[in-house]
Amino acid sequence: MSRISPGTLLLAMVAIAAGLLGAYIVKQNLEKQEEVVEVAPEVPEVQTLVVPMSSTSLTAGREISLGDIAIYRLTRAQMVEQGIEGPFMNNTQQIIGRVLRADLPAGKVFDTDVFYPEGMGPGVAELLEPGMRAITVPVEMDSAVAGFATPGTWVDVLFRSQATSNRVAESDPLPEVAVTLLERVKVLAVDDNTIEGRRSAANRGATQSARVTLEVVPDDATTLRVVDGRGTLALALRHPDDEISFSSQNPLSLTEVLNIPTPQKHRMEIFRGKRVSRVDFETQRNSMNFVTRVAEQEEPPVDPQPSPNITPTSAKTSSVGNNQ
Repeated sequence: MSRISPGTLLLAMVAIAAGLLGAYIVKQNLEKQEEVVEVAPEVPEVQTLVVPMSSTSLTAGREISLGDIAIYRLTRAQMVEQGIEGPFMNNTQQIIGRVLRADLPAGKVFDTDVFYPEGMGPGVAELLEPGMRAITVPVEMDSAVAGFATPGTWVDVLFRSQATSNRVAESDPLPEVAVTLLERVKVLAVDDNTIEGRRSAANRGATQSARVTLEVVPDDATTLRVVDGRGTLALALRHPDDEISFSSQNPLSLTEVLNIPTPQKHRMEIFRGKRVSRVDFETQRNSMNFVTRVAEQEEPPVDPQPSPNITPTSAKTSSVGNNQ
């Protein structure tokens, strides 16, 4: 019986080990192929749209600014839930600066139908309430509340008369007085600007004066025409909810504001034959003393035939002015 050499035995053992290792590798590969790889289903991306909406209730005639716009990103389903149908403006640059033609509640989209054509605004006739009138008056800009009296604001109209040296049929001068002429008047336009809240070139100080269009009742329109050219007008800004009236305020002169006593004036007419002289007396209380000023003026001859009630030399005294 032949013996197996050690070398042969070693080779056999190596061959067996290699076979076992190969079988193990093959088994592992087969198991990996049998594993089922579960892949998560692909979720489609939800599409959203940029939807600008009004951030608050906006009134007709308002110029839209960035603060009036709230920007949302909504899906189609969310838009349907909020009742957003039809076309709308999604570019804020096309919205800012436009003027509303109609009121727009909060949370509504913008579309071209709610705006005036680009660069335009409402006409004065559109802004008038039924029964009211529009009248334009000249106002110095430093008298227009430093330019803050813009379309849509409420003001009082103050009038200061110009002092005159002579009055019709009298020699008594007309003093300079100031009075609140109209109260709670709405400004419709400044020059050609009718857009609410917008400060025109005159408001920004580019010019020294402006023509302000006011909404008034017919009688007040007549009043403004009566004082036209007789003095200057100024505007006093007031709160839009302020309806308190001070119409009982009397006209004030500088002497009344400074509490200066008003002099008492008297006139004496002296007839000498065919001539008449007028003597004016001005009496003023100064401390506890009376000061009298006399001015005498001789008039041309009177009619050749004297009145039967007037003697050749007579005197008549009359009061001119208010005795206080």
